[in-house]
Amino acid sequence: MTTDGRRGGAWHRVRVFWAHLKVNLRDQGAYLGELAIGGGILVVFLCILGSLWQATYRAQNTETLAGLTWPQMVWYVTFTEAMVMSRVNVARRIDEDVRTGDLAYGLLRPGGYLTARLGAYVAERLVRFGFTLSVGALVAMLIAGPITVEPTAGIAALVVAAGAFLLEFILVAGIGLGAFWLEDTSGVYFVYTRVSMLLGGLLIPIELFPDTIRSVARALPFAPMIHGPARLALSPDASGLGATMATLTTATVVTGALVALTYRVALTRVTVQGG
Repeated sequence: MTTDGRRGGAWHRVRVFWAHLKVNLRDQGAYLGELAIGGGILVVFLCILGSLWQATYRAQNTETLAGLTWPQMVWYVTFTEAMVMSRVNVARRIDEDVRTGDLAYGLLRPGGYLTARLGAYVAERLVRFGFTLSVGALVAMLIAGPITVEPTAGIAALVVAAGAFLLEFILVAGIGLGAFWLEDTSGVYFVYTRVSMLLGGLLIPIELFPDTIRSVARALPFAPMIHGPARLALSPDASGLGATMATLTTATVVTGALVALTYRVALTRVTVQGG
C-alpha cells in the first residue's frame, strides 16, 4: 500500500508542526558541545575577516566600501556568518531516511513526514541562529565596537531571515528527496552550500561583485537569503524589505511547487508492507 501520510487538514498539520517544534527545542540541550565548537570556529573566522577588511579599508584609503564603514562591514560579516553557520543539513537526514527505509514509517505518522522534518528543522535552526548571532555579536563588539541598528531595520532583517529559513528548508528538502534517484545526495548539497555562499554575499557584499557576477547573484535567491538580512539590519530604514521579500516569496512559491511535485512522484516509489 502506498501512502503519503497525509491526515487531517491544514490546522492539523500546524498542530503537528508545533508539537515537533516544542519537542525538538527541548532536545537541543543535548547538542551544546557541537554549538560550542561552532562558536569557537566563528570567533576565529571573525577575527581573521575583521583584520582582512580593516587592511582592505586602509589599502583603499577609504572610509566606506559598498556604503559600509569598517565596523559595519564587521557586523555585516557577523550577520551573514550567523545565517550560514546556523544551517541544518536536512538533506542528509532525508537522504538517510530514504536509503534506510525509515521514511516509509514516517509517512504513517500524523501530519506527514515533511511536517515533522520542518518542525525539527525550525527548532534546530532557531537555536543555532540565536547562539551564533549572540557569539558573533560579542566578538564584533570587541573587534569593531557597537553600531546602531534602527528598530524597523532590525525587525525587517528578522522577517527576511525567517523567510530565508523557510526557503532553505524547501531547497534542501528537495535535495534530500533526490535520494530516490541518486545513490548519495551529499555531493549535490555540497555544491548548493558553496554556490549559495559565493553568490549569497557571505564574505563580500554583492555590491562589490563584478557587474556580471552581481547580475547573476541578484537573479538567484541566495543573495536575499544571506546578504538580504545583513544588509537590511545595517540600513537606516526598512525600504529594501519589499523587494527582498518579493524575491524570497517568488522563489519560495516556485521552489515549493517543484519540491511538492517531486515529493508526490517520490511517494509513488514508496511501498509500505503490512497495511
